[in-house]
Amino acid sequence: MPHRADPPPTPPPAPTPTPTDPAAVAVAAAIGKLVQLRLRRFRLNQLAVVALAATVACTVYLLGAAALRWALPTAAQPLHEAAFTSAILFLVPGFPLLTAALDLARFDFVAGVSRLLYATMVTLAAALGAWLVALGFGLTPGEIPPPPLPTAALWAFRLVAGFVGVFGFAITFNTPLRPALATAAIGTVANVLRLGAGDAGANPLLCAAGATLLVGLLAAAASQRLPAPRIILSVPAVLIMIPGASTYRALVAMINQDPLAALANGSVSLGILVSLAAGLVVARMVTDPAWIQATPDWTHMPTTRAQRMLRARPRPGRSTRPPSGPARTR
Repeated sequence: MPHRADPPPTPPPAPTPTPTDPAAVAVAAAIGKLVQLRLRRFRLNQLAVVALAATVACTVYLLGAAALRWALPTAAQPLHEAAFTSAILFLVPGFPLLTAALDLARFDFVAGVSRLLYATMVTLAAALGAWLVALGFGLTPGEIPPPPLPTAALWAFRLVAGFVGVFGFAITFNTPLRPALATAAIGTVANVLRLGAGDAGANPLLCAAGATLLVGLLAAAASQRLPAPRIILSVPAVLIMIPGASTYRALVAMINQDPLAALANGSVSLGILVSLAAGLVVARMVTDPAWIQATPDWTHMPTTRAQRMLRARPRPGRSTRPPSGPARTR
């Protein structure tokens, strides 16, 4: 009888996230952001600052995860390969990416292409710093499986994490407290609905476009009641949806000369980014008549409450009192 080949061994199941992973990621991201802010004071090259901040954040995550593993020997092994990419998501240039998409949608190629190139270079610098750490520790980026939690607990954690994440992005952009809270509420609702639709089997691209469409509509309504333009209310709410992990995996695969993995992850990231931008553009066209015209007049766009408040403020150096002296007579 011919010898029968043994079946290939079954790969071990992917480890599930543990409470030590978010703690290590939070500490690493905070230290990486602190390093980025400190290095900016020395007026160094921005790409070098981003690369150094990414290197520090990833290194701190690995060391922090190892320390938590030593302090909690009964805990599961931290997700080095999957979670360490989350420590550098604060470096993803989501604001230039989204504003570039809006500029390109209105055929402002000078501003759109400039912002798009800037976002690409910053992303490459962050990926290079993280790749050096992964190469030194022998890690390969992977995907994080969903945590084994009850449905109610999973939705509760998503609500809390989404609100805190969007609020943190808004504060990073120096947004005032009230607009930041409104942005966090808008982003939380849209992101939780997007994740829930994805869990139900909906197309991820349609989920992304629908979520940003909802963000744009809610931001347009909130901009008429809060002293903040809609771009400040919408962009931080969308940043939490940007696929930073898959983008990083695509760049690492490109560096490692793995074209199949680079193409697979890159197509996923590009599709989601285009869908996110499409939702914002459609929302802007629905709420702003100037965006739907064939020949828009960009100097006569509808004003928001924030713009009216800024125009009503007296300019520094100009006195609001009437000029003194005798009035001229004709």
